[in-house]
Amino acid sequence: MITVLLLEVINPNEVVVYNPETKKEFSVAATNDQVDYYESLLNETEEDVFVIYNEEENQLSYIDDEKELS
Repeated sequence: MITVLLLEVINPNEVVVYNPETKKEFSVAATNDQVDYYESLLNETEEDVFVIYNEEENQLSYIDDEKELS
């Protein structure tokens, strides 16, 4: 698992992330709940939003003190 930067939501089930290690952007499928949550995070904060990317399962997860989405 690696930490990637969440860049944008590009459709109802897909987000674009950036891997700082490889310096590459790529898209990842996401659930509706994830997309809603990520979109609200991107709209509500000016800070960078980092998520965890599981390369084996091609899935994202976001963990904070209040909510866990996977």
